[in-house]
Amino acid sequence: MAPNYEIVDIQNSGLANIRDKDPRMVAIRAFSIYKGGIVDEGLRREVISLTYPDSKRQANIIYATYGVASDSVSSYRYVAILVLDGELWRLKQAKKQWTCQPGRGHQEWSAKLCR
Repeated sequence: MAPNYEIVDIQNSGLANIRDKDPRMVAIRAFSIYKGGIVDEGLRREVISLTYPDSKRQANIIYATYGVASDSVSSYRYVAILVLDGELWRLKQAKKQWTCQPGRGHQEWSAKLCR
């Protein structure tokens, strides 16, 4: 059975170096597919959900991209934990899921491969 999430390797991907005073900006710089201001054809929207669970020193972010221009994947979602390091937020942990295009596999959030 496929895992429900794919773990994002923060340390070896350069994501560990992203820091900002706004946790939303950390997520945008880490996960946005608007690379260099270029918008993929067919992209509909990106949505950020931010919560502070028990303290103001940790933030939980869900960063979802809907309408991906791909033959098999329809949407991506990152679920991340950020921690306050001094005055700047940084990624502590991130996981990734996706949904498939209709007829190409699962329609729920999962790390199972699309066809």
